[in-house]
Amino acid sequence: MVDYRKNDRYYGSDLNKFIDENCTHEMTSINIDCIQYRRSKNKLRIIESKHTNERPMKKGQKELLQLLARIFKYLNKIQNKLSFEICIVRGNDPYQNIEVINLINNKKFNIYGYEKIIKWLQFDYYLGE
Repeated sequence: MVDYRKNDRYYGSDLNKFIDENCTHEMTSINIDCIQYRRSKNKLRIIESKHTNERPMKKGQKELLQLLARIFKYLNKIQNKLSFEICIVRGNDPYQNIEVINLINNKKFNIYGYEKIIKWLQFDYYLGE
């Protein structure tokens, strides 16, 4: 099991470390792993990535992602130009298979195969949303 205690890589940035060490823990401050936007398809996706052997997501992080998902779900309903997704992806390099949880529609999918994963990441493969 990989040790994910607070080390240099844990925070992602000096600002995140500063916030954790100096600001109230009553609030949640997270480092998003990936934000994708494909202009030609009018799609925006936020991805929080976890390794398969990583501890479960912290409560505050999941709560914040679910709040963003509710906001994006509402935006998907009131406009039709830009489509939003908030996803938790669990997998390991070289990414031959991944689990995807779409927090907007609460659906979980497994994608098998390098090519399908690439297509999904490029917004060319849809998971029955």
